[in-house]
Amino acid sequence: MRFVFIPGLGADARVFEEYVKAFPDSVVLEWLPPTPTENLETYARRLARSVTPSPPCIVVGLSFGGMLAPYIAEELGAEYCVLLASAKSGRDFPRWYCTGRFLFRWCPWFVPMLIILAKFEVRILNWKDGSKWQSVCDQFVKSSTKQMFHFLRMMLDRAFESSHEVPERKTPILQVHGKKDRLIPIKNVQPDVVIPGGGHLFLLTHFDAVLPILQDLEKKLGG
Repeated sequence: MRFVFIPGLGADARVFEEYVKAFPDSVVLEWLPPTPTENLETYARRLARSVTPSPPCIVVGLSFGGMLAPYIAEELGAEYCVLLASAKSGRDFPRWYCTGRFLFRWCPWFVPMLIILAKFEVRILNWKDGSKWQSVCDQFVKSSTKQMFHFLRMMLDRAFESSHEVPERKTPILQVHGKKDRLIPIKNVQPDVVIPGGGHLFLLTHFDAVLPILQDLEKKLGG
C-alpha cells in the first residue's frame, strides 16, 4: 500500500522524513505555484494530477495539506484519506480566524508583511543545530511568501464558507487530532482518534503514537 503525504502550510517533504523511512514506497507531494483564482478544490485536483497514479494508496494530509487531501484522494482513487491536525469543514475552525478574513478582504497588502514578520521572528529564535524544530523553522522561513498568501486565502475561504456541514466524500476519512492543538482547537473538531498531549505538530512530537495508526490502517486495507 502506497502512502501519499501532503505537507502543511510553510512545510515541505522534510516534515514527513521519518514516515517515508517507515513506508519506503511512499511519496510526498511537492507544492505547485497557486493561481489567484484557485480555491482549495481546484488547486488540490491540479496537485493530484502531478502524481503518477499508483493505486491502491492512502492519502495523508497535515494541517492545510489535510484540507486538500479529500479532493486529492478522490482524484487518485485512494483507499483511505487521513487528516492530521486538520479540518473536515468550516465548522472545525475557531471564530477568531475572522480577523484573518478581515485582513484579506480589506487590507490584503498587509498580509504579506505579516508573513515576512513571522518568518523574521522564527529566524531569530535560533533553534539548536540538529533539532527537529530547526528543520521545521527552516522550512517555514524558506517557503514562498506569495505561495503562503494564496494558501492562507484558500484556507480562510474554507473556514467561512456558507455551509459548515461536513460534505460527503467518496473516500473514507480518518481524522486524527491533538488534544492540545491551539491552531484548530479540539473543541471545534470531532476526530476519530485523539493524540493525548499532542499539539498542532504531533506528527513530529508523537511519532510513536502516529506511526501505529498508519501501520494498522495499511494492514486493514491489505497493504
